[in-house]
Amino acid sequence: MEYIMKKTYLYLIPFLCIPLLLCGCGTLSFEKRFQEPKSSLKKRVMITPLWDRAGLGNETTERLTELLAEWIYATGHAITFKVPEDLAAEGNPKVPTFGIPGNKKLLAYASEHRMNMVLTGTVGPVEKEEKRKGIWPFRKTIASYQISVTINLIEADSGTVLLTNVETDSLEMDVEEEEFVDKNWFLQEFKQNLLPKILKRCIKPMKGILSREPWKGVILSADGYIQISAGKDVGVTPGHQFIVYAPGKVVEAKGGRMFHISWEKTGKIQVTQVGETTSFAEPISGRRFHAGQKIVSID
Repeated sequence: MEYIMKKTYLYLIPFLCIPLLLCGCGTLSFEKRFQEPKSSLKKRVMITPLWDRAGLGNETTERLTELLAEWIYATGHAITFKVPEDLAAEGNPKVPTFGIPGNKKLLAYASEHRMNMVLTGTVGPVEKEEKRKGIWPFRKTIASYQISVTINLIEADSGTVLLTNVETDSLEMDVEEEEFVDKNWFLQEFKQNLLPKILKRCIKPMKGILSREPWKGVILSADGYIQISAGKDVGVTPGHQFIVYAPGKVVEAKGGRMFHISWEKTGKIQVTQVGETTSFAEPISGRRFHAGQKIVSID
């Protein structure tokens, strides 16, 4: 009897596995089917100098900002631009701890120059923490010097924060050895090793946003020909299509800034002639196209 029961269980095992296999296949199919779409056009990203709260110095922050710009460009989803020196030189006393700008001039400039996004970043102050590590009776006190980088991606036109990412790393040392180490050594380690590694980790979440966010622009003119703010620089080719939206309801935010909270689809256009930073398009559907209407890339 015992042998028969065991044999029966063995026969049942393949049948029990069938639902699991079906569920597994269904899950893979579900994930593939509902995978987030990606935009084929590159975003124009204006990068502000990193805000230095760690006392790194201008030379280091400029080098780190350039490194960040290079890595963002290398994702293949963005082209990068520097903030003009006059805007960068003004500084921004309204920038809070996480580096989200209150500088209206910066966002206005980015929007006027057809940027899709503005990137701001902050290198936080070095913070020291002492903690106990190891197994008794060999436990010892460790000094941990931590530094963080906060990165924000902000939509230039609306000021919407698309991403805020904080990455942290640390240097650790036995407290008994700490007094024999030159304090400048820590700063050099942060500058040369830790901060580049932290910035590299910041790229992955930014790459996700840059690839998923739809490309948005505007109609520049519609007098006879429809001219749009997308060109060869972002990857537009003849035949590329855009949906056109007209502004709907408007609300006034704090400070008097006006925001469109709704947009109405008015038609679709297709690119016929591509320039370096702008292109010409013709209507596919809809009518009453005019300057200032929003366009969204169809990928």
